[in-house]
Amino acid sequence: MSKINLRKSAAIQKELFQRVGNVEIETDIEINEYNDPKQVIEIQLKEVTDNIVYKQNLLSVLYSLRAKTGIVNAKWDVNKMLAEQERIKACINLYTNLCERKPRPELLEIRQRIERLKERGEESRYGRDSFSTNVFDKQDIKEFKQTVKTLKKNFQDLNDLILEVNVKRTIELSAEEEKLLSDEGLL
Repeated sequence: MSKINLRKSAAIQKELFQRVGNVEIETDIEINEYNDPKQVIEIQLKEVTDNIVYKQNLLSVLYSLRAKTGIVNAKWDVNKMLAEQERIKACINLYTNLCERKPRPELLEIRQRIERLKERGEESRYGRDSFSTNVFDKQDIKEFKQTVKTLKKNFQDLNDLILEVNVKRTIELSAEEEKLLSDEGLL
């Protein structure tokens, strides 16, 4: 019995899933006056039953690999690490969006703008009497950018750890699984 690493297992599972989908089980046949119905039915029945057996074998190996991979992933907290990566990605998006906004001007500048609005008073009756500004100043934006850098590093560290688990950890194949995967050209 041979062993494959989790990365290879994932690639094989993906390929098996595709192959399972490509196996056709056509139960309808065309019969006409020129052919022997018994022979046509027997030929199609053999093809269908062969395809059913083949598809079942592919499915058995696919889900066996998935179960074995799942056990190893659970043992090494891969799902927990993947969930943490998703949380980090969401935080990166949050802080990246905050970084893209123009920072708030200094309070002195804001006060000066308010004074200009007051001075216009009656003469700009139909003009704007307010303005919008960000609540975060330049320092806040700078800190958000640093947070994004830190989060990206944490994401990459987790990614490296997941890759290490996927390359170093293995699952063992049964003789039947090994034979089918070899016959399919996947080992």
